Amino acid sequence: MLVGHDPDFSALVAMLCGASRVPMKKGALCRIDVQPPLQPGGGVLRWLIPPGLLREGED
Repeated sequence: MLVGHDPDFSALVAMLCGASRVPMKKGALCRIDVQPPLQPGGGVLRWLIPPGLLREGED
């Protein structure tokens, strides 16, 4: 599990997935599966949940 802040976090997600850009809003959550050794393009983005969807269950 990694926690970070933009713009570095979005850049890391993009690098791991082999993408030029992965837009992530503040409070978003994503899952990237990687195998060692870590390398550019070596990850697979499994899901990306926007912050609004995470807040839907709040009372």
